[in-house]
Amino acid sequence: MDIKMTSDFRPRQAPSTASKPAGKHRKTSVESQTAPNTNRDTFHSSASKIFGDHMISGSTDTLRLDGPLPPSKTLLYYEPAEDDGIDWENLEKQQFGNRQVTLDNADSLRRNVDHMISVYVAAKSTLEEKYAGQEEILTEKMDRLNGLLDKAKKQLCSSYESTVGRFYESMGNKGAASSMGVSLSAAIDKRIAQMEDAEKTMQSFQSGADSSYVHRQLVMEVWAFNQREEDKATEKVSSENASPEDASPKSTSAKDGSAKDDTLYSLKDLEAAGMAAKAAAAMNGDGLGLMSDEELGICMASRYMKMASLLSHLGTDEKMSDMILKSFGTFLDKYSGNALSGSGAAAKTYRYALDTYDSTGDLREAVTQAARKYASDSFFSDFRNFGGNVSMSLSTRYNLDLDQFVRDLENSGPLSVLPSISGIGIHGFSSYI
Repeated sequence: MDIKMTSDFRPRQAPSTASKPAGKHRKTSVESQTAPNTNRDTFHSSASKIFGDHMISGSTDTLRLDGPLPPSKTLLYYEPAEDDGIDWENLEKQQFGNRQVTLDNADSLRRNVDHMISVYVAAKSTLEEKYAGQEEILTEKMDRLNGLLDKAKKQLCSSYESTVGRFYESMGNKGAASSMGVSLSAAIDKRIAQMEDAEKTMQSFQSGADSSYVHRQLVMEVWAFNQREEDKATEKVSSENASPEDASPKSTSAKDGSAKDDTLYSLKDLEAAGMAAKAAAAMNGDGLGLMSDEELGICMASRYMKMASLLSHLGTDEKMSDMILKSFGTFLDKYSGNALSGSGAAAKTYRYALDTYDSTGDLREAVTQAARKYASDSFFSDFRNFGGNVSMSLSTRYNLDLDQFVRDLENSGPLSVLPSISGIGIHGFSSYI
């Protein structure tokens, strides 16, 4: 293609002798030198315009440039975007886009946080390896990744405050929501540091391993899962070796011996708070009005003692445990129509059962002694139908329920016993539920 620089381009045409008018004489040499030569290509700058806006087609074989050439160093070169191996759309929409804590998933807070952080750590290490020595590109990429993490972290903390935190605020713990939100933010930062420290020893994260960020994220998830399982094993051993006083509501401090920040809660403690809030939210009051006052007291005491036993099993920090149990007791009182805060039979039975549990650490013993002191003989002697052909006394039914709770807690883990605490599981508290 021929590129010609012209503002008024016209093709050359040979003069035709046939078209010359008759009788005209030839011009002198001076005239021919001074007259404009219309047969030459000329360039006339008509405006000061940008080069790229005015390179247009003059004909099928030429391009026409209208305007002056741009000054030097005004044309920028952009390198084509290189695939960095990160699925940014997936990160924005799936991994970091909707990190919310609700009362339904508050009991899985650590798993939620670990998943988010494992994605972050895997993507970060992939970018650092790929753009080693390219500081500007790495900074740009990390700014984008850190922005996604910050947004997700804020969503987690804000939603935790408005759900779990609000529950404890409503139970009389002023400022609890804000304190929990600050603790969650700090706990997430601490968890990031733990995972970044752990990745240094993993083969998949070594330079030259040629591992995709998806593979690295899976490796990190497995590490986090195994660590949580190890925590469960430690919790179980601690629970089995605990004395009766350790299982009581007044003694629920952590057994791992780690230093605690008095102003902040750990991820594990915040998850325990979420479990209690979820158990409370799931309770259904249907049938409570059909119970005798004594049975109502025993029923509420059973739920409270189960929660205390769960917190002891989890090794929940003493400060957090005290707030959870205080709040849970307040909730049970409201839930039962304030029957537990007065001087009636329900309140007396309830308090007696808790005092017995505090001294013995035995769920069954606490219920049995409270029933013997306050309930009628029918609690032990009268048989009731609990569905199908199953009939037994209330005493037997409560004892079976508590035995099942202990077995599930030891063998299946904390999440399996939340329905039992709420009274919505297969092991109901009475014939009315």
